[in-house]
Amino acid sequence: MFEIITKLQISPVVKRVQIIDMLDESTAKYLKCMAEITDGSKLYVTESLAAGRNKYSYH
Repeated sequence: MFEIITKLQISPVVKRVQIIDMLDESTAKYLKCMAEITDGSKLYVTESLAAGRNKYSYH
C-alpha cells in the first residue's frame, strides 16, 4: 500500500513529499500525505486498508 510514497518521491514533477499521518498494523493500514508539485500546487493523498476494504482519495 505504501508504494505510492516511493512513486511520488521518484516522480520528476514532485518537489517533495510530506507524510501527514500513517498507521501500519497487521489489521489496518492508513496513509495521508501531501506532494508538492513543481508548479507549486499540492496533491493530497489518503489511502486506507482494513478488513479487506480499500479506500483512497487524491485531491
